[in-house]
Amino acid sequence: MLLTKLATDFQHAQELVEELTHSEWVDDVYTTLLHLLQSRLGQKEREAAIEVSALLVNLLGVEWALEKEGESKTFVLLLIHLVCVEVRMTLEDLNPAQDQPIRRRTDITVSLQIASLGSLLSACYSVLEAMIGHMTSASTLALDQAQVEQVHAAMVGAFNAVLYFLSQCQGQVDDQDTRLTESQMTLYPVVLASVRVLGSWIAEETLAL
Repeated sequence: MLLTKLATDFQHAQELVEELTHSEWVDDVYTTLLHLLQSRLGQKEREAAIEVSALLVNLLGVEWALEKEGESKTFVLLLIHLVCVEVRMTLEDLNPAQDQPIRRRTDITVSLQIASLGSLLSACYSVLEAMIGHMTSASTLALDQAQVEQVHAAMVGAFNAVLYFLSQCQGQVDDQDTRLTESQMTLYPVVLASVRVLGSWIAEETLAL
């Protein structure tokens, strides 16, 4: 019974995705996000634009965005670039080796700050995983060689930051003879997410080995 219900739910979800792909409101959201990504935004606005873009890409797929843009691929290229920059900045903010973590916002506690940045990081990681999946499994790439090299260079920078962050976390644990601090425990989900996305990258990018 459970498997039958799940199968039915999955079928409905697939039908919903196919319906959304051709919905006018999706086109409106896409157009708005493209405009936002091309604009000079404040930190909060940029984070919100990235998170909504990630939801759209995860719901409808990288292929949908690439096919929608024709030759320019502006939306996907901008999103990947911003995501990679945000990964580097966020992991720098969350670096456990810092005596005083950088605070982007002063109106919330450090724990809430970490949770907020973790949410942004999850969105960024989901975009990276979606792009890795497209570039390694698509029958034909919608990007030309120059665009592929541009995306690859940006992703190399992001994953170098992931590697450095994880090495700093490992160093903090190795230096301690006691239990993890509350702040370090708060970072635990971020570490798990970082290991996961790094695994996706290493599995496909032989130069990363």
